[in-house]
Amino acid sequence: MTTPLPGRVNWSFDEVLVLAAIYWAGNFSIGDDERDECQTIADCFGRSPASIDRQWRNFGAVLAGKTNLNISRVVYEVAAQYSADPRSHQRLALQVCNKNQWPLTDLITKGELDPGHMPVVEEINSQVLQILKTACEKVDFVLLPTGTQGFEVNQSIQIERDLFRLKITALSNRSRNSDFEITTKRETMVTELSKCVDEVRLKRFASGRPGFFANLRRDIDGNNYRVSIKATRIGDEDR
Repeated sequence: MTTPLPGRVNWSFDEVLVLAAIYWAGNFSIGDDERDECQTIADCFGRSPASIDRQWRNFGAVLAGKTNLNISRVVYEVAAQYSADPRSHQRLALQVCNKNQWPLTDLITKGELDPGHMPVVEEINSQVLQILKTACEKVDFVLLPTGTQGFEVNQSIQIERDLFRLKITALSNRSRNSDFEITTKRETMVTELSKCVDEVRLKRFASGRPGFFANLRRDIDGNNYRVSIKATRIGDEDR
C-alpha cells in the first residue's frame, strides 16, 4: 500500500450555492450518481458523480437536523441562507451559473435538465476499448484525504490524432470506516476494470468536449466499489 495522495476536498461557495439551489428545486433522486443530471453537475464542477451524490445527501442530513456528521460548515451556511431567502438564493445561483457557463439553470428554475444538456452517448469501437483496457494496467492503490481507499490511474492518452485526459477510479464504499482496509490485489483490480471498460460509451460532456465515460458499481472480492472511467479530449488551449 502507498501513502495518501493529495486530493481536491474543499468545495467552493459557488459550487455549494448552485448545488443547494438544484437540491431544493428538484427531486431527491437527481443526486444519485447514476443519473444523467448528477453526471452533468459533476462535469460542470470538475468532480466525480460520487462526490456530488455525497454532498447531495449532506443537504438531506442538514434538513433532517443531524449535526454530528462530518459535513462542512459551508453546507450549513448555504442551507441557512436558502431557508432565510429562497428567491435571493436562486437568483445568486443563476448568476453563478451564467458566470461559469454552467448549463444548470433549468435544474434551478424547473427542477429538470434541458434535454440539450443531457449526456450524449454512443457505442465506441474496439480499438478505443483496447486503449482504455491497456490504461487499466497502470492503476495503483490510492488513499484519499477523506479516508476513502481504492485504486486510481490518472494520465493522458492518445486516441487516433487526439489527446485525452483519462481518469479511472475504483473506490470502496466501506473504506471511510477507520478500521477498514481493502484487501483486493492490484492484479485482480486490473482484470475487473478491464471488464468494466466494455461498459464505456462515447459522450459529449456539459463543457461541450467529447470523451468517453462509464459510472458503475461492482462487487470485487466481497467489496462494493464505485467505478468511474472518464476520458475527456484536451483542446489546444489545454496542451
